[in-house]
Amino acid sequence: MTIDRYHASKLMLAAVMAALLAAVPLRALSVEPVSTVAPLPAKAKLPKGFTAYGSAPVSGGECVAGDATKEGINGRAFVYIKDAGAEQPRWVTAVPVPPHWYQNRATHCFAMDGSLFVLVQTDTNQATSLSQTLLSVVELSPVTGKIVASHDADVPGVPNKRNPFTARLAPYPAK
Repeated sequence: MTIDRYHASKLMLAAVMAALLAAVPLRALSVEPVSTVAPLPAKAKLPKGFTAYGSAPVSGGECVAGDATKEGINGRAFVYIKDAGAEQPRWVTAVPVPPHWYQNRATHCFAMDGSLFVLVQTDTNQATSLSQTLLSVVELSPVTGKIVASHDADVPGVPNKRNPFTARLAPYPAK
C-alpha cells in the first residue's frame, strides 16, 4: 500500500494521539462531528462474543471499538457505529489480523478530519510469555466503515519496537 506524505502525516498524528489517549476514557473527550449518515444496511449485526473496550461520540451516534472471541481466546477486532435513533449498528467492520499473528482487538476510536481512527492492539503469539503486543492505527470511512488505511504506531520513547521475528512477519516494513 502506498501512502502519500499528507496521508502518512495524518496517520502518524493519529498514532501519536491514540498512544497518548490509550489511558484516557474517550467518553470524556470532545470530538468534532463526523457525518455517519447512510442507509442502514440490512445485515449490520455484531458478532457473537463481542466485548466493547471503548467508545466515542460521533455525529448521529457512537463509535464502539472491541473484539469478538471464541471462549475468551482468538480475538478479532471489530468496530461499529451505533445509530443514535435506532440504537442498533449502522455498520460493523472487522479489522483483519495480519498473517501469522494470533489475535487483535480494537480498544479506542476517535474522529478527526472527517475520518474515524481506531487503535488496534495485535498479539503475536497465544502464549503470553512469548507474545508481543503491537499497536496500529486504522483509518475508517465514517459513512461505510470501510478500511481506508492502516499504519503501525510508533510510540515515542519506546526503543526497538520490533524484534527480527515480528519485523519479518509484519505487513509493513520494519523501521
